[in-house]
Amino acid sequence: SLYAGSYFTGIQRCGATQYEVSVEIKNVDLQQSVINGYLNIKGLTVECPEITTFFEGEIIGDKYSFLTRKWQAEQYIDAAHW
Repeated sequence: SLYAGSYFTGIQRCGATQYEVSVEIKNVDLQQSVINGYLNIKGLTVECPEITTFFEGEIIGDKYSFLTRKWQAEQYIDAAHW
């Protein structure tokens, strides 16, 4: 379930490389279908062995679909990333 304070950990794989990731949810607004929080990734670059960034996202549902229709993304681009 999504709620402020949720914390998730896992592995992101990119080819043969994998990275430890964690996500801390700060705010969830189900009425507006938006979410934000912090994403932390370890080992992505040699210069910065650990990076934390703030994110804002849209919650898939009635208001937002799987197709972004943003940033000139065609349907095949969205499908490749999902």
